Amino acid sequence: MKKSRFLVLVLIIIIMAVLCGCGKLGEESAEKLVKDNLKVKDSYKKISYDVKEEAKVSKLVYRAKNLMGVELEGSVYFDLSEKNMVRVIADDSVPGVESVYQNAPNKLFNYIMAYYDFSEAIKKHGTRIDMYLHSVNSISKKGNLHDNFFAWKSCYSEADNYNERVKAVQAAWKALQDNSTPEALDRVKRSNEFKIYDGESCIEAREIDIHVSGDFMGWEGNFKFKE
Repeated sequence: MKKSRFLVLVLIIIIMAVLCGCGKLGEESAEKLVKDNLKVKDSYKKISYDVKEEAKVSKLVYRAKNLMGVELEGSVYFDLSEKNMVRVIADDSVPGVESVYQNAPNKLFNYIMAYYDFSEAIKKHGTRIDMYLHSVNSISKKGNLHDNFFAWKSCYSEADNYNERVKAVQAAWKALQDNSTPEALDRVKRSNEFKIYDGESCIEAREIDIHVSGDFMGWEGNFKFKE
C-alpha cells in the first residue's frame, strides 16, 4: 500500500515537472526567436511572457544589451494562430500596439498589418499630397497665383495623380481605424513618422474636381474638394 502511494506521488511529481517545463503556449519558440535576433545574445533576460489564448497572440517582455553594452527593455508580439508555429508580427516600435494587445487582442494581427500598410502609404504619398495641396492653395481666391493660368494648368494636370494618392492613403487609414483602439490611433498620430510624412494632411485630404478651359490669353478655372 505504501509502495503504491509512493509510485502515485512520484507520477504526480513527474507530471507536474513536465507541465512546468512546457511553459505557456509558444513561449519556448518565442524566446528562441528573440534570442536569435539579439546583437548580444548572451545578455538576454526574460521579464515576462503573456498569452491571449482566445486571440492566439502573445507578448514577450525582455531585457538585453545593445552593441554599446547598454541594457534595454523591449517587447515582441507573436501570432500563434497557425498550429505548431510562432510568428513575430511586431515589436514595441509600432505605435499603439500595446493598447490593441491589451484592449482588442483579436484585432492585433490585423492592426499591425494595417499599420504597416498605412506607414508605407504615407511614406510613398504623404509629401506629394502635401505639396499638391499647397499648390491648390496658391490658386485659391486668396492665393498669390490665383490669376496665373500656368499654375492652374499644373494643378489640373496633376489632379488625377493626387486623387489616386489620396485614395490609397484613405483606404489604408480606414483599415487602421477599423482594427484599432482610440488610444492606439492617438499614438499613431503622435508618432514621429506621422509628423515627418505629413500624416495629418494625408488623412484630412479629399479628392479634388478641377476644371480649366481656354489658354493664357483668356481662360476660366474652378475647383472643389469632394465630400
